[in-house]
Amino acid sequence: MHLLSEFAQYHFDNSPAAHKILANAAIPVVEIGGVNRAPIGISVGCDYASAVKLLVQEMIASGYRNPGLLCSHDQQSIFQQMLTGWNSAMLAANLSPHRVVSTPRPPTFTTGHSLLPEILLTWPELDLLICTADDVACGAILACHNQGITVPQQLAIAGIGGSELAGICSPALTTMTVSWQDMATRAAENLLALLKGQQVTEISTTTARLVKRAST
Repeated sequence: MHLLSEFAQYHFDNSPAAHKILANAAIPVVEIGGVNRAPIGISVGCDYASAVKLLVQEMIASGYRNPGLLCSHDQQSIFQQMLTGWNSAMLAANLSPHRVVSTPRPPTFTTGHSLLPEILLTWPELDLLICTADDVACGAILACHNQGITVPQQLAIAGIGGSELAGICSPALTTMTVSWQDMATRAAENLLALLKGQQVTEISTTTARLVKRAST
């Protein structure tokens, strides 16, 4: 939780105590990150459920039938949205959504690199690994190189976020690009409007865009 001024705050994934303080503070509140359908004030964020659902649907349409999901996001509400999108897309395609690894480790390169061997040992049939952060996905790609696994011929890998690393890792990473700049701009515009006493849309959703690259 970051205090911007005596009038308004940005926050996301607050504790119950912080949520209560904000709800009773009588100041404009803007929630940023994953879209919140029941915000304290207003919400500006990415619909991660829709983003993951679209990614999974596109990968299934490309022929993948044994995908897995590696969740390492450190914000619980975003994780829940991603899991909802995953389950929805997999069940709609009559595929089992059971290949999910949720780790408390941070969403870093090292996490993807260290967890890939264990994932493949558990599910040797895996043909696609979707990681909830691009850094994790790029770490998994390096682990594939170290084990002699060709990407994407033996295992395809995709991420979520649209980081710069996604475009320069080898092979370049397929990712759902989240428009952080658009999110920040909308949040700032809404905050200024609130401070002026103007009405704004309670829920503002930014669009995630699929960027297909050589890793799938």
